[in-house]
Amino acid sequence: MLIPYSSVASFVLAVALHAVLMLAAIKTVWSSDPEPEEKPVIVQLIETTPDAPGPLPPKPDVLRPEPPPRPAPDQPLALAEPPKPVQPEPRPVAPEREPERRKPDETLREQQLRAAQAQEAERREYDARRKAAEERVRRDLEERERQAAEYREQREAEERDRQAQEERRAAEERRLAGERRAAEQRERQAAEEKERRVAQERRLAEERRAAEERRAAEERRVAEERQAAEERRAAEERRVVGERRAAELRERQAVEERERRVAQERRLAEERKVAEERRAAEERRVAEEQRKQAEERKLADERRVAEERRKQAEERKQAEERKLAEERKQAEERKHAEERKLAEERKQAEERKHAEERKLAEERRVAEERRIAAERRLAQERKAAEERKAAEERRLAEERRIAEERRVAEERDRHEAEERRLAEERKAADERRLAQERLRRELDERARRSAEERARRAAQEQARQEQARQEQARQEQAQAEEHSRRAAQAAQELAKLEAEERERRAAQERARREADERARRAAAERERQAAEERDRRAAEERDRRAAEERARRDAEERGRREAEERERRAAQDREKREADERARRAAADAERRAGEGQRTGARHGTVDAATIRKFYPLASQRKREQGTVVLRVLVKANGSAGTVEVKTSSGYARLDAAALEAVKSLRFEPATVGGKPVEEWVYVPFAFRLE
Repeated sequence: MLIPYSSVASFVLAVALHAVLMLAAIKTVWSSDPEPEEKPVIVQLIETTPDAPGPLPPKPDVLRPEPPPRPAPDQPLALAEPPKPVQPEPRPVAPEREPERRKPDETLREQQLRAAQAQEAERREYDARRKAAEERVRRDLEERERQAAEYREQREAEERDRQAQEERRAAEERRLAGERRAAEQRERQAAEEKERRVAQERRLAEERRAAEERRAAEERRVAEERQAAEERRAAEERRVVGERRAAELRERQAVEERERRVAQERRLAEERKVAEERRAAEERRVAEEQRKQAEERKLADERRVAEERRKQAEERKQAEERKLAEERKQAEERKHAEERKLAEERKQAEERKHAEERKLAEERRVAEERRIAAERRLAQERKAAEERKAAEERRLAEERRIAEERRVAEERDRHEAEERRLAEERKAADERRLAQERLRRELDERARRSAEERARRAAQEQARQEQARQEQARQEQAQAEEHSRRAAQAAQELAKLEAEERERRAAQERARREADERARRAAAERERQAAEERDRRAAEERDRRAAEERARRDAEERGRREAEERERRAAQDREKREADERARRAAADAERRAGEGQRTGARHGTVDAATIRKFYPLASQRKREQGTVVLRVLVKANGSAGTVEVKTSSGYARLDAAALEAVKSLRFEPATVGGKPVEEWVYVPFAFRLE
């Protein structure tokens, strides 16, 4: 990654300019013709650095040895060897109380000895200060190089973080767009599938209604032909039984309608509850995502988190692609299965249609007009129920569409907030970068001014040196103390800055670890939510298919039961007509034999509640099965039940079987003709009701 030229080049240029100015000042001062008492250049540089309080005061004018020769200006700076001190000759020390007795030679030797000792101390001090100055220059250069390296690393890290953030945002946008497209595709497929199913059901209903109308017309014609030939007694019995059966049928239909309505209301309540739970879960998920995103905004400067998220995004993208491929494959398989299923249902419908037509041809003389009206009413009620179901499905689809639009709007708002946050972060990063640039320029300007000041001071020092020697002696001690104090302060500030830097790095490390942990938890939470969403969708799909399968089986079962019921009723009607014919002939014979004897009908006792409870099946009670069974019983001459037929079914096989078993325990009063008992058919109702 490239470093901006304006940042690094200016820093390197400042460092180079600083070094050039220092070398130029050193060479200028070194190449000049100093006085014998002039100090080495490195000492002057030490005394004129910003850390030093000012130039050292001049020493007293004493005798000094000849200074070493200076190197040429084009030669590199080398440290001159200090001259050997002059070894004074041993002499007796005179007492201090008699200084006036010293000889002039002894006074000169003492002065030379003191001058040599002072020169030696000065040389040692010069060497120490020269080494300290070199060490400060070296540390300064190392510190600038370290700052430049840290700045380059920081800029590289910021650039990598920015690129990773842009890649992550682009991947997130692509993932969301793919999810939206997949959801829209699934919704369209579901709507098309529902429309096809509704159209097919409507077509089948129309076919059934047309067949029922044709059958009803044929049965009405047959009933009208038969009605003219039947006797008044049979017509009265049919009317009474028909009214009773119609009342029971209406009651059963009302009960079934109430049960259907209760079940439908319960199902709608459950669906509304599920929708509310989904909406609440979606809101919680959006709030959780917003909170997590707010936390992630604080950790955008961490490189490892960005790399892990990029990998996770790639893995999620691959998983989503695999998931989309599997869903596409499953959709194709479902489509083929539905086509095969529709073909089979169409074939079965054609077969049922032909079978019903054959059965209608056999049942033309056995249908009744009231039953046809009841079936027509049932068909109308089924049609109304289907219309209500379709309206409810349309309402639920509208609610799902509104919820999807709301979710898309929330996603769009969240993306806009994320883009605003990224723009603010980029703006803050640019401001930080500008502040660093200003700070770096200030440092460079300060270094340049410091170099110019040192060069100016070095130039002025030569002019002031002779004039400031006496003043320097008095200020040397104070300046040395001030220099020590400032050095101590600088050391304390440096230690403080190092401690703050360590604390900042420790805080950054803690924040990075916390960010890693939060990112890991967020990724785990997103994976868990995605798995829950997949499980929920799979469960909903299974429930929908199971409901469709149950509805199809129930429809087939109802069709089969209706066909069996029609066959059974046709057989019962045929047996009834035959029995009526036999009874009529037997009665005619008995009347002929008895002459003028009188006929009485058969009678039976009332079916009490104890008998009903005794024969009420426990399984039917547990399943809440109830209804009325009307039996047609042939009462023998001895008062017992002979042939028993189910005239009106309760709709439940267990209740019909219980009624057949219970009628055998009853005793009847047989009919009489001319005072003699004869066989006769009677109708016995069994009302199974739950208290």
